[in-house]
Amino acid sequence: MQMLVIVLNRIEKLNDLLLELSNNNIVTGTIIDSSGMAKTLVDFYPNSLLFGSLRTILGENRPFNKTIFIVLPDEKVPLAMECVRKVSSEINGENVGVMFTIPVNHFESLNIQGVDQTTMHMLFYVSVILLTGLVMAKVIRLLKLPNVTGYLLGGLLIGPSVLGIIPRDVVGSFSIISEAALAFIAYSIGSELNIEHLKKIGKGVVLITFLEAIGATLCVTLGMIFIFRQPVHLSIVLGGAIGAATAPAATLMVVKQYNAKGPLVDTLLPVVAMDDAVCIMIFGIASAIAKILLEGVESVSLASLILSPIFEIIGALALGFFYGFYTRVDIKKK
Repeated sequence: MQMLVIVLNRIEKLNDLLLELSNNNIVTGTIIDSSGMAKTLVDFYPNSLLFGSLRTILGENRPFNKTIFIVLPDEKVPLAMECVRKVSSEINGENVGVMFTIPVNHFESLNIQGVDQTTMHMLFYVSVILLTGLVMAKVIRLLKLPNVTGYLLGGLLIGPSVLGIIPRDVVGSFSIISEAALAFIAYSIGSELNIEHLKKIGKGVVLITFLEAIGATLCVTLGMIFIFRQPVHLSIVLGGAIGAATAPAATLMVVKQYNAKGPLVDTLLPVVAMDDAVCIMIFGIASAIAKILLEGVESVSLASLILSPIFEIIGALALGFFYGFYTRVDIKKK
């Protein structure tokens, strides 16, 4: 842990510096008004020949400077210093300022009512995401498009690729939210499945699922190899990861929003649910094949290649079955 101290004489560049730091997710620090010793001596001894000669060097138009204190982990200090260098390189002239670091042996946040700053930042980002989603959904609805289109556009705008309001490392920390959302979506899709209906269209659903998943995987893999001239192992992994994957969230949102019913929806939901299971198996096999091409046959166990995806799917089904059975029994007792 280190404290980065930045003394900025050209205070007109303060906002540019803070913006550059915030774009790199450095948003905590303290800024104070300060004045250099030479400037103070000049003001205190205005008639001194020695100190008076410094007046021209220091300049009359900068009565004070800004000092910024930022406590950072060791690995983030070079990034912060590079931000300072980037902004200061845009300034012509001398006496721009200085920066240095001081080792910090202990750092403790004085929480307000037990809520630390990290939690406050995360809540702020979540609020921005939710507000953006609501606003964009209303805007996109005026164009007679599904709400999910607004969510996608809103995420693109506030994400690190466009406006950068949500930094890239913050996006990574939201993985728990994404996993929870996917769990609810998968549960919703599963609750829509009807065993009796699946018996009627079972063969068609299985055929559509496997043809869609395997066909898309082959198209992506062959396209990467023969059109984009990518390595075979990379093409196989991309084909298994991208080609077979579907977006159950977008599908379910559109179905729910428009309250869609009919043969298409009755077939679509089972296909989306089964496609995820097929995708897991295809990706596991594709990853193993790519590893064999890179490292040789000895690096991969054929048993794990075949059984690992199957165990994952069977385990998920078993867990869901037992939880559903327990819930049903518990509800009947009450």
